[in-house]
Amino acid sequence: MCLEFFLSDQFERYLLHERRLSAHTVRAYLQDLADFSALLERRGINEAAVVDTGVVRAWVADSAGRELSPRSMHRRLSGLRAWYRWMNQVRGAGLQDPLQALFPPKKGKTLVPVNDSASLAALLESFDEATADIRLQWLPVVSLFLTGMRVSELCAFRIADWDRSAGQFRVLGKGGKQRLVPVHPWLSRHLEALSGWDQRSIDSPLFLRPDGTACYPRYMHRLVKAVMTELEARGRLSPHTLRHSFATGLLDEGADLLAVKELLGHSSLSATQVYTRTSLEKLRQLHKLLHPRSE
Repeated sequence: MCLEFFLSDQFERYLLHERRLSAHTVRAYLQDLADFSALLERRGINEAAVVDTGVVRAWVADSAGRELSPRSMHRRLSGLRAWYRWMNQVRGAGLQDPLQALFPPKKGKTLVPVNDSASLAALLESFDEATADIRLQWLPVVSLFLTGMRVSELCAFRIADWDRSAGQFRVLGKGGKQRLVPVHPWLSRHLEALSGWDQRSIDSPLFLRPDGTACYPRYMHRLVKAVMTELEARGRLSPHTLRHSFATGLLDEGADLLAVKELLGHSSLSATQVYTRTSLEKLRQLHKLLHPRSE
């Protein structure tokens, strides 16, 4: 089975336009299928009809041997499952799906990384005290934390997506799904003062780099790391950690889980429930610290 068959342009377009998956997810799926195709070539398999559950199990075992996480292995199987669905439902190939009898490895219950509350408070306090140039540079970082947007969503955000009269952002998320995110009045004031929105086309990016060009994900990763390192933040320093911190902070203050799901743009409640484990872990730590019988 040749690699080109797995990675055909038609399958890629199916994932992007019919399944409406993000470009990042599609790239990951195609890379995973390239790896599966390499395993088939090593085994001398060149027909999809002879791929059985044992072959897929061998691929999972090979992935585990390379110490890939259970979450990564779930993604690999999802990509392969999507390929069989495309072949059978769209192209009418009538292939036997070898994943039907396969039980994927358990993902486990890991705690999502969040920034410590002291560094987040320092981020907002330092922003207020900084010069206008520094505030303009840090504005995308503060916006990530106060809106919970994904870094890809922030980089794609346009002035037209900011409804100033309603105090909300129209965010285009994964799968082309749109959601409304309320903007804190404190952030609105700084956006009004710093972003220069009224001097630009409504189709131009709201968040810019210091040289006036649009932000992009790699730049945002570097910027977040630089800003949070300057504030002596602990733990993982990334845009996605700020998103985790946004969600966990809301739940810690008693926000409804369904409301947080809508703000984050999750398609299922299970994706949001991982944040409750972080909040419960904080409660356990407080209990251990303060309860008289904790010892």
